[in-house]
Amino acid sequence: ETMQNWDLQKLFDRGMIEGALVRDELFDDISKGKRLTIYQGFDPTSPNLHVGHLLGLRVLRWFQIHGHRVILLIGDFTGRIGDPSDRPEARSRLTHRQVLENAETYTEQFSRIFDLEGDNPAEVQFNGRWLDTITLTEFIGIMDKFTVQQLLERSMFQERMKKNEPLYLNEMVYPILQGYDSVAMEVDAELGASDQLFNMMRGRDLVRSYLGKAKHVLTTPLLNGLDGRKMSKTYGNTVDLTEDPVPMFFKLTLVQDSELPSFMRLLT
Repeated sequence: ETMQNWDLQKLFDRGMIEGALVRDELFDDISKGKRLTIYQGFDPTSPNLHVGHLLGLRVLRWFQIHGHRVILLIGDFTGRIGDPSDRPEARSRLTHRQVLENAETYTEQFSRIFDLEGDNPAEVQFNGRWLDTITLTEFIGIMDKFTVQQLLERSMFQERMKKNEPLYLNEMVYPILQGYDSVAMEVDAELGASDQLFNMMRGRDLVRSYLGKAKHVLTTPLLNGLDGRKMSKTYGNTVDLTEDPVPMFFKLTLVQDSELPSFMRLLT
């Protein structure tokens, strides 16, 4: 497999990893042979993962091939709240049943990319396992680690307030809950698209508070969809990993020419 021969620098050179906090420490850990626990979260707001997700999954596959522990986290709890990242309005709320139904085929989709068995299997976990059982006392203790000013630094929240549009408390709590996932799984690193940076940094804050260590935060670039906007289930401009080969090929022929260099660099 090609990625077997790639070093970490290659992922940066190809732009598959856009940024890392703190980059020097990450390279140092890898060079010393430290086995990192790294994860990415997926809120099952739709039954299908798409090519935009594939970029992050390929990065995680590199880590698995090179002996690191990979966790694929399904946000069955956070998916019910709705991630406010990069959204000018609140998401529609989903029930637990809807979220679990959407997630039914995620493990099968992951199995197309990862080894889920063997010596170093990628693990599929659900964040409802700890977030559903957290007590109000524990939750207040977690919230005690943040200020309102910290959460309001988020540019999208600022935009809503300027426009006098609703900003719901559950949306402000979302980054805290996502951040707690890092503590619950005691991870060394989190991977996510660049629009997840704010959420991932809150996890970094909590890992420092609870576990007394620095969490690596790695970002992947956002891949544009068939209409030139960010590939997103919301926009309906995705190429899903569950597509049959012929419609998948046809959809990919619709990608704008200007996007082809990044598709080639990031996905091949």
